[in-house]
Amino acid sequence: MSLQAATARQQRNITQRLVNVLGNDACSRIAHFALEIHHRLAGTGMEVSNRFTLPLTQRRLSQLLGMSEVHVSRTLSELAERRLVLRQRQSIDILDFEELARIANFRPERFSDTLNPAFVGREPPTSPDL
Repeated sequence: MSLQAATARQQRNITQRLVNVLGNDACSRIAHFALEIHHRLAGTGMEVSNRFTLPLTQRRLSQLLGMSEVHVSRTLSELAERRLVLRQRQSIDILDFEELARIANFRPERFSDTLNPAFVGREPPTSPDL
């Protein structure tokens, strides 16, 4: 069951990324991506501040988010003007988590690795003796 649960979580995350890329505007895409990376880094147990390293070129970021490099650059500038995100070389500063989460419709519980509470503490099913 654990393997199936892990597979289902990964499928849900992939689906969420596709929805983000295909169904949202540029600000939402970048906001969601930045928040997801921050959330995942925080989930590793490392101390993560508002600034974190993101060693991606603008070209790679544009490929990941289904946007042109120019559009990524303009959108990052817009987010900086709105004092939401600041990108400097290989780092990102999240300046306003709440507004960024609102724009991106970001819900961190979607990225939880915990199992369904109904399954926690249950004994695994036993197989019949052959």
